[in-house]
Amino acid sequence: MGFFLIHGYIDPGSGSFLLQILLAFILGALFTIKGAWRRLKERIKKAFRKGNEEEKQ
Repeated sequence: MGFFLIHGYIDPGSGSFLLQILLAFILGALFTIKGAWRRLKERIKKAFRKGNEEEKQ
């Protein structure tokens, strides 16, 4: 038994498709993280605003 060489070939269409999938995944993840971060910041701001308003009364 010997080692078999496997020659792979990715044509330009497949390579382009894989690159497009990778790029879409990265941009989608960044968009999701950005939205989650924005919501988290708003919740934190609201929590501190409520705390400050209660102290003033």
